[in-house]
Amino acid sequence: MVPFLYLAIKSLYWSKGATLSKFMWCSEESIKPYFIKAGKNLRYKNLYRQMMDSLEDKEFPKLSQEVQRTIFFEFGSVEEHYKYRDAVKKAYPYRKVDENS
Repeated sequence: MVPFLYLAIKSLYWSKGATLSKFMWCSEESIKPYFIKAGKNLRYKNLYRQMMDSLEDKEFPKLSQEVQRTIFFEFGSVEEHYKYRDAVKKAYPYRKVDENS
């Protein structure tokens, strides 16, 4: 997947944004400069490292019981809520939780 993403982003730079409509449903002129700059600055090694970091399962940071009792978690979507809920419950047993969720 990394080689494909690398070539896709680099092609935006090489084509000066002309290939943006091939990758996104929106190809407005106002967003092209951002993709062109990203393609110019992108290095394969950096993209690979970022992708590998995002695939690692890392432990949640340790928090005191006092902090756990006052902490609240909010996820971006229902899917993310169900994806991370059990891991949060396991990592922070003293947190307040909505039992309906």
